[in-house]
Amino acid sequence: MHCSAAPQSGLRSNYCEFVSVPTSPIQLTSNLRDLSSANMTGTIPSSVSSLTSLVELHLDNNDLTNPLPSTFPSTLQVLDLSDNAGLSGSVSGSFCALDALQTCDVTGTGLKAAGSCGVCQFS
Repeated sequence: MHCSAAPQSGLRSNYCEFVSVPTSPIQLTSNLRDLSSANMTGTIPSSVSSLTSLVELHLDNNDLTNPLPSTFPSTLQVLDLSDNAGLSGSVSGSFCALDALQTCDVTGTGLKAAGSCGVCQFS
């Protein structure tokens, strides 16, 4: 994941620094990551699954692409990937299987559910 524009807040800067360096351990204390409209490009790193206290992840209105991480934190309750046209394909496990997930928006992407995908909105 890459932040191509100047960060709009310290939160965005810290998040981008931590997740873009795969050899560094991720240690974030907040349970909310709002990176909406942050001009991010590339993939969501698989290391996102190590954010064990993450409850909300907002990555909408960016330029994210495949592949999606195979797992997301089991604590995740809100996931917003909407308006990332570079995301496509079928989603079967991953975030669809999260028991805690209450809100999931993937509208404005090319993602499709391969079977049941809980609370996720695809169109």
